[in-house]
Amino acid sequence: MAKFAKSHEPIDVVPAADQPETFRVRMTVDLTGPLAQELESAAQRLGRTKTDVVREGLNYVFKAMKARNDGFLVGAWKEDEEGRVQRAREFAIGS
Repeated sequence: MAKFAKSHEPIDVVPAADQPETFRVRMTVDLTGPLAQELESAAQRLGRTKTDVVREGLNYVFKAMKARNDGFLVGAWKEDEEGRVQRAREFAIGS
């Protein structure tokens, strides 16, 4: 089955039930200089490859989108010594 991406390049799509665990898609991603530097830095700090960091990041985005869809806020916070939220930030995912 072939579908067309926004760039009108054909891509092969395998139904999810038929995808082996090793199913892979290769793509090229253009990053701005600062974003590329952040990716390189994160990979070094985590001791992971840049590909691993991108995969992990995508998994976070997918989980955050599901959480938002389920009515949860997605963000980060700090708690004081008594467990009260001291500061919070909400992340806009998929809005």
